This record gives sequence, C-alpha cells and structure tokens, in this order.
Amino acid sequence: MTAEPGSTPGPPDKLPESAQRLHERRERHRREQHGIIATAVTMVGLGWLVVIPGLVGIYAGRWLDGRTGHGVTFAAGLGLLGVSVGCLLAWQRVSAHRPK
Repeated sequence: MTAEPGSTPGPPDKLPESAQRLHERRERHRREQHGIIATAVTMVGLGWLVVIPGLVGIYAGRWLDGRTGHGVTFAAGLGLLGVSVGCLLAWQRVSAHRPK
C-alpha cells in the first residue's frame, strides 16, 4: 500500500516491539523454568512449614490445659499462634525467592 501525498503517517507499529518482548519473556522462562517435581516439593515444604508450628502449638497447649485444668483454651490459642507463625515463615520463604 502506498500513502497518499500530503497524508500524515499513522502512529508507529508497536507489534514488532511487543513480539520481541514476548519472545524474550518466553526464552527467560524456558531458561529459568523449574521442573514440576521441584515445584511440588517446594509446595509440600511450605505446607510443612505451616503445619509443624501449628502442631507444636496444639501439643504445648494440650499439655498446659492438662496442667491447669482448662478445657481447650491453651490448645486453641497456641495452635492458632503456631499456624500464624508458620504462615509468616512461609511468606518470608516465598518473598526471599521472588524475582525482583
């Protein structure tokens, strides 16, 4: 197609730049891609990072409840505290490995 004399050309075509960026992103992802097994192991590790402090809190709370004669007051409170600490630890682990 030819432009008519006196007409102004339209905005520059952004498609080649966009395609190049997409290609670069795909190449970077391919180079840095972790296997599905490594991803699954990481997720299981994060799960245990949350579960173990929660179980420790419940165990310590049950022990305190038995010593003091309370129902499940300490078990519930320390279990919740343990899960909260575990979530904080998991968040820190994920944030440390997040690309900047």
